Amino acid sequence: MFQLLPEIQKIEDARSLRVHARFENTPLSKVLEAISKKIDVPIRFDEKALSARQIDPTKVLVNYQTGGTSCSVRAVLLFVLEPHGLSYIVDEGLLITTKERIMQEYSTKLKELQPSSLHEYSTKLKELERLRLVSEELEHGRRLYELSCAACH
Repeated sequence: MFQLLPEIQKIEDARSLRVHARFENTPLSKVLEAISKKIDVPIRFDEKALSARQIDPTKVLVNYQTGGTSCSVRAVLLFVLEPHGLSYIVDEGLLITTKERIMQEYSTKLKELQPSSLHEYSTKLKELERLRLVSEELEHGRRLYELSCAACH
C-alpha cells in the first residue's frame, strides 16, 4: 500500500470533513469558494474544459442542502457538481473539470506509464496512485448519485 504525499493526505482529510450546507440559487463559483474556505484547500476551475462545454461557474445556479444531518465534503461536491456533468481531480488543491476531461487525462496517463528509470518508476507509481483515487472517486460518486436519485423517487 502506498503512503499518500502530505499535500494529498491533507486534501483526503478535508474531503472527509462533515459539514452542514445550504445553497439556494447560489452560483457554483460562490458555492465552491465557500467550500474552499471551509476546508482550507484551493479549488480552481479548468477554464478550458468548462468553456468547451459552455459552462460558466458564475451562471450555474446550485440548490442543495444537507438537511438536518451533516454530510462529507466529498458528498457535497458530488451533489453540486454531478448534475452539471462536472467532477474534480486532486491537482494542487481541487481542480473542477468535466468528467470527459478526467477520463481523457486518465487514459492518457495510463498510456504514459512506461518507466525507463527507477526515479521515473517511483514518479509513475505516485501518478498511478493519484489516478486510481480519481477513478475510485468517480465510481463512488456515480453510485452515491444513483442511490440519492433512487431515494428521491
